[in-house]
Amino acid sequence: METITMQQFIEKLKALGEGYTDYFGYKTCNDTTGVIRVDRMKRLDRDLWLVSWNEGSCVLQETDFNQMTFDFQIRDWFESLEIEEVVWRKVYRGARAQELCSYFTDRLTDPEWTERPMWFKDDMDEAVCGIWQEDGKWVCNDNSSGDNWVEEFEAECEALDYLFYYQNQK
Repeated sequence: METITMQQFIEKLKALGEGYTDYFGYKTCNDTTGVIRVDRMKRLDRDLWLVSWNEGSCVLQETDFNQMTFDFQIRDWFESLEIEEVVWRKVYRGARAQELCSYFTDRLTDPEWTERPMWFKDDMDEAVCGIWQEDGKWVCNDNSSGDNWVEEFEAECEALDYLFYYQNQK
């Protein structure tokens, strides 16, 4: 997990591919923590970014990426939420998250296990985590300690809080 600047946050928003989701943890000036979820989609030939956090959401359009306007919007948004720190970590979703969880679990039971998912490159950081839905629950795994922690939650926000904040406090 890495602490990022507001400019790095903006760059990650712009780089997010259509149909993808990314997550960012945040801490406010009074030590409240939360998770920002960003979904990028296309509607009526326009790029949109749906940004949601613990208390609300907003939609950004491609025209909002006029650099100065967008920077001011993000700065105002950070100030209104009193955000003083943003952190980012790679969070896989859905089937890829499940594949990685299985891979790391198999490796824990058999250290010689070498059958990586085909899309998981040799040079990728293995301190990854993932989130998916299964049987009406949100399941997440965190391999940052090499122990592949797996937990179930009733809500996506609880699973994300675990990935961004609980594991860091161990």
